[in-house]
Amino acid sequence: MASIVNTVLMWLLVWDLADEVVDEGGYLRVRKGRIEERVMLRDVVKVSYSGNTRPARLSLWLRRPNRLGDRVVFISKGFVWRLFGEHPMAEQLRARAERLRKYT
Repeated sequence: MASIVNTVLMWLLVWDLADEVVDEGGYLRVRKGRIEERVMLRDVVKVSYSGNTRPARLSLWLRRPNRLGDRVVFISKGFVWRLFGEHPMAEQLRARAERLRKYT
């Protein structure tokens, strides 16, 4: 019974994760399975950080859904431990998205 619970819990934590997210400047190249999409940072309307999971998950909410949906969820590379405050990558992506929306 415990193995079934563990399997379901693991599936719930990873089923929506992107396989790869590469920062290309003004956009992110996101791959999940065989689908690869270009996510323009100006189309990111919200960046959230789930600090209660290890490793931390970052979610990007999109203005326009694409083949991956209306949200991109991924785990950032490198270990960042934050007792308080926002994940540095979440702060950076949020600021860049706001700047691109404002000036493009």
